[in-house]
Amino acid sequence: MISNRNPWLLKTLTKTALLIFLIIGTVIILYYGRNFLLPLAFGGFFAMLFTPMENWLQKKGIPKTGAVMICLLTVLAVIGIFFGLIAWQGNSLAEDWPKIKEELNQSGEDLEDWAIANIGIVSAEQVQQIKENLANQKKQYMSWIQSYLGSFLNTLLHGLLAIVYMVFLMLASERLHQFAMKIAPGGKKDETQSVLNEAEDIVSSFFVGRLMLVGIQGVLYAIGFSIFGLQYAIPVGLLAGLLTFIPYMGNIIGGLLALFIGLATGGGSTIIFGIIGTMTVVQLLENYVLTPWIVGSEVSLNPFFTFICVIAFSLVWGVGGTVLAVPITAIIKTIFDHIPDLRPYGYVMGLRDAKT
Repeated sequence: MISNRNPWLLKTLTKTALLIFLIIGTVIILYYGRNFLLPLAFGGFFAMLFTPMENWLQKKGIPKTGAVMICLLTVLAVIGIFFGLIAWQGNSLAEDWPKIKEELNQSGEDLEDWAIANIGIVSAEQVQQIKENLANQKKQYMSWIQSYLGSFLNTLLHGLLAIVYMVFLMLASERLHQFAMKIAPGGKKDETQSVLNEAEDIVSSFFVGRLMLVGIQGVLYAIGFSIFGLQYAIPVGLLAGLLTFIPYMGNIIGGLLALFIGLATGGGSTIIFGIIGTMTVVQLLENYVLTPWIVGSEVSLNPFFTFICVIAFSLVWGVGGTVLAVPITAIIKTIFDHIPDLRPYGYVMGLRDAKT
């Protein structure tokens, strides 16, 4: 009946149903295959990120294998320098951790006593109940933070496997490129090449920009924390900068980490407000100056859709999903923009008008 009266409606419903089934199937595959697919996805992005460097080295007369090895050494050197600096500065933090933990617990107890004294509780049973509730809340928050940090460290371990994938993908890049061109329809070779070029530009723009932002924010945090007298300012600042790679939640965790260290080391109101002020100023600087200047508009996703995708990928792939959500979604949008039937979806995802 629908096909006779309104074939357009039937076609639309069919396409919508197929799209829903495709999304559901993709989510199932991504979730159950995350231990394999997440490092592979990181490896693919790393390979695209270092392709310009590899091409430049080959133009200088270096063989492909040698160029890939130089890219690999560059990755390992950057990782080694960054984490070596954190480890070097963090030795004293690790040595003093038992004392810091004790002082943090004492600060928590002092805060509980202050809260109880200022809300008019007179019953001993009420006091004990409030203390137990506050202690349980503190344990829940600490458990949540530890779980998130553990997931972040797990993502870093996946990153080591991703480096292996990166090497093999870079060595096989020409064959993979030819494969993509061979499976493209006869009249869509140029369109396929355009999609590949745009995907590479998106990855380069996003990851190079984010790495620069992480470095700049880490340095600014370390300087700001040092000015206000926070102990272990350099490792805490660098770690807070590294956590900003996680969209949305990274800044919150980094700020809480700095506040915990400030409280645990006996920091007064000057240090606490200094930490809050430093985080606020750096975030404003990132949002209104650094991100538009460094990252630019290559990843042209609207904020609402970006937030939805970050949440969705975090549910499927954890912290690693939040890191990859934006570039993956931007590449999907690029593909949609080049397929006439899917251009409306690309339009609703982006900031600029889709192709007509």
